[in-house]
Amino acid sequence: MDKRFAVAAASGTFKGVFTHGVLAAFESAQFFADAYACASSSVISSTLAAIGAARSVGVAYWQDADTMARSSDKNMSRVVMHSIHRYGPLIKNALFSSPPNRIRVLVFVSAVNNDDAAAVTQGDGAERLGKRLLINALKGDNTWAEKNLDKVCFDNQAIEFGFSLTPDNFDEVVYASTRMLHAWKQPAWVDGKPCIDASYTCMCPAYELCAMGYQEVLAIGTEPGTLFTDIFRKRAIEEGMIGTAKLSIIVPDYDLKTVGVDFTSATDDGLKAAYHHGYQKGLAFLASQIRRK
Repeated sequence: MDKRFAVAAASGTFKGVFTHGVLAAFESAQFFADAYACASSSVISSTLAAIGAARSVGVAYWQDADTMARSSDKNMSRVVMHSIHRYGPLIKNALFSSPPNRIRVLVFVSAVNNDDAAAVTQGDGAERLGKRLLINALKGDNTWAEKNLDKVCFDNQAIEFGFSLTPDNFDEVVYASTRMLHAWKQPAWVDGKPCIDASYTCMCPAYELCAMGYQEVLAIGTEPGTLFTDIFRKRAIEEGMIGTAKLSIIVPDYDLKTVGVDFTSATDDGLKAAYHHGYQKGLAFLASQIRRK
């Protein structure tokens, strides 16, 4: 398996439209990664990129999700399930085709590791816990997450992990990876096990790709400034040599909220602007790679 170049796409809810723009720019230049590792809102965009459909779908994916968010009073469970229902068949038909797609996809999820935490995260206390964890994130306090969650990766090639990403569990994995407790009402289960959003344990799987032996890794974030490994922001992701891997980072030049894209709401013009910004950043990255060579 080729391990030259891999993309790690960060979470960010609607701000993930920036990441989609970057991936669409790569596709327009016929530049494809050997692997796409993703978390939360970046999963659909990354899997579309893996099958060569990021550009053809484009910003319409995010406009469609925003329309659903408005019509469902920001019930983000319904938004994600709608996206899975609409784009899942396209992705699965190509990703799990015969012969199988050669591109590797790794989807990260936070698995709940005990019965007490499962009862809360999948029950009536989920929203309250989710709001408390957001406050804890601002304080850099990941005590609850460290005790009750495990970082889990579902791999369509199942080379180094015990968890396979398959056509049968794809929908469950995608939904679980996005399920932030404060705004997603529907519980998440994968293969009968309780799970929640990847961001609590892995917001951007860049270091994970470096550890897997990829020669070059690009991390794409959705916020300007420092990119972190999880929402608790205790460990930064930094450019440079990480072991034998060269790690690069692309993030927006400004807070996408200033153009109309926040985490759970967006304007149509804002989505277009953020997508275009990502597209231009993607082209600039490719140009810099050519100059280096």
